[in-house]
Amino acid sequence: MLGAFLWGIGHGQRGAMGHTLAPFAEQAEAQAFIDEHGGEMIRFKEIDLPLLGKLGRGELNAETP
Repeated sequence: MLGAFLWGIGHGQRGAMGHTLAPFAEQAEAQAFIDEHGGEMIRFKEIDLPLLGKLGRGELNAETP
């Protein structure tokens, strides 16, 4: 059911293995995270290999607002 989740990308937070996608079940939660940490919200169907490559290279990192 991953398609139901929203994902935060390009935010200023890092996971245990570096840059990461942040999953959220509710849009309000995702927006609150983005407001605090930067980045943008995407849906599961928007995640592809080129996007993951950019994420891994740190090309999507936003400055924390």
